[in-house]
Amino acid sequence: MDLKCIFSLAILVSQISLLSTQNVNVVIQGATSTTERNDNFVCATLDWWSTKKCNYNQSFNPLRIKVGGSLQDQVVYEVGGVKNCPNFMKNEDSLFGFSQGYLSMEIWEELNKFFNQTGLVTFGLNALLRRNQSQIKKGLWVGDWKSQNTRDLMKYTISRGYKVYSYEFGNQLSGVGIGASVEVEQYGKDIVVLKNLVKELNPDPKTQPKVLVSKHDVVDGVTHHIYCDDPNMITKIQDPSYLNQVAETYKVGPWISESGRALHDGAKDLSPTSADGFCFDKVFLVSFSSFLFPSIFSSLAEYFLHPFSLLLPLTEYTIFRLSTLVIIKVYFCPPGFWDRILHPFCCDLVLFFNKSVRYSLTIMAEYSLPLLPILIFLLLGVYLDQLGMASTYNHKVFCRQTLIGGNYALLNTTTSIPNLDYFGALLWHRLMGSTVPAVTQESNPNLHVYAHCAKKKPRISIIFIHLSKDSSFNVTLSNYKHQSHNLRSTDVAKPNFEFRGSKDREEYHLAVLAGNIQGQIVLLNDTPMVPTETFNLPVMEPKVVNASMPISIVAHSMVYVTIRDFQASACA
Repeated sequence: MDLKCIFSLAILVSQISLLSTQNVNVVIQGATSTTERNDNFVCATLDWWSTKKCNYNQSFNPLRIKVGGSLQDQVVYEVGGVKNCPNFMKNEDSLFGFSQGYLSMEIWEELNKFFNQTGLVTFGLNALLRRNQSQIKKGLWVGDWKSQNTRDLMKYTISRGYKVYSYEFGNQLSGVGIGASVEVEQYGKDIVVLKNLVKELNPDPKTQPKVLVSKHDVVDGVTHHIYCDDPNMITKIQDPSYLNQVAETYKVGPWISESGRALHDGAKDLSPTSADGFCFDKVFLVSFSSFLFPSIFSSLAEYFLHPFSLLLPLTEYTIFRLSTLVIIKVYFCPPGFWDRILHPFCCDLVLFFNKSVRYSLTIMAEYSLPLLPILIFLLLGVYLDQLGMASTYNHKVFCRQTLIGGNYALLNTTTSIPNLDYFGALLWHRLMGSTVPAVTQESNPNLHVYAHCAKKKPRISIIFIHLSKDSSFNVTLSNYKHQSHNLRSTDVAKPNFEFRGSKDREEYHLAVLAGNIQGQIVLLNDTPMVPTETFNLPVMEPKVVNASMPISIVAHSMVYVTIRDFQASACA
């Protein structure tokens, strides 16, 4: 055998080894839950310029909607004394290239008819109304926020019996801001004005809309924004260590996140069928709460009931008291460790603390894709991975940017036909309940696993995400770790859950058509997910498998598995 043949054989053997099937044991701790998330966890945003209507949102029943986006701080509401209002016009000298626009009450009526079909709604308010641009600092807006136009809109909304679940104050105005910013002290004062307005018009705490920026007694949520524009995404997205980086962000605490938000709703050259994506090269942290070292502010220990550590060296801080609100102004530059996650910059951060609250409730997270028309199917896996991480770390709702419109919507902007991510999100919505038990696997970092008590009890639903091309897995489930991990040789393993009654499980395998990871069609159990001739959704039935068989997970695939008759205290 000559050298060429030997070399070819070595390559063949190497490829076979790389694509071999590995055995993986997944441990489910069914005795206790790690977190409880909102029942309507899956959410989508709707930007101002989205005018398409469709019926696919009704499949979620309900689907939480967030209305707003880059232009929300340029919208005046045509109510009260506001009359004869023009529409948005392109104006390169204005914020984001658009002039001020108006929301007529006729359009507001139509939107609320849509909201009545979808469910809960978060509305993005104009937080720049009647402010002026600074003559000293570019992008800075100064002056008090004028609340009268917002008051008129809220009163009209209440008089019509429309329900708004929460209000978001401005579009990324705190911190360094995106396009526009407001000084943190001014921002804090205006938040108090908004919160008091909401309380005045909605005195019943049970029906009172939430205010999304900071914390209880002032506001009810905090926001996090991640921007993506990464030419190396094709390599990074298949690296589990890269995908795991954002877990450190989610671990910081429950907050509202907005990821991948691109100006003007994405890049014009982005594939309209692209579903999602994620990168960590540009991360903007705004309106955090409770995350500083307690030792740094020991004199304020009474306000730090639930501190977190971000390993950020503080270079300057100022403190002042505003009613029951403590505002800490922090300047920092992320060094060393955070350079892998944060785009190097110095930002102006406002932190809100209230001693009556242990942590800030997560209301929402937004997710969209990077500015790259690549890896359509694998980006679906990243989106589902984000859903899993967010729920694991006690985030209550996760919003996708967007439902329709722009270049990375759940629905095709031109045809309103579902893109790939729609089907992954719909399965999550149907299968994954609100209780999150702990689940672990230590065999292979390429396999990400998340478990939820199923919406149909007594069941548990598990999602396996495998974005690597180098291997496949045979997965077995167990209810306790192997003896070498946590048991002495004399110990007896005690299961914390058991299976009863059923010999079968349900599986939903999401894979690519003809192995094309840039394709526009996803397969569910080998069936293409395309609308019917009458534009209805295709049937999404599980594959029924003998529960004694290992779960087979091939490369570049995502698998939902539902175990029937799962008897565990966490899922009781």
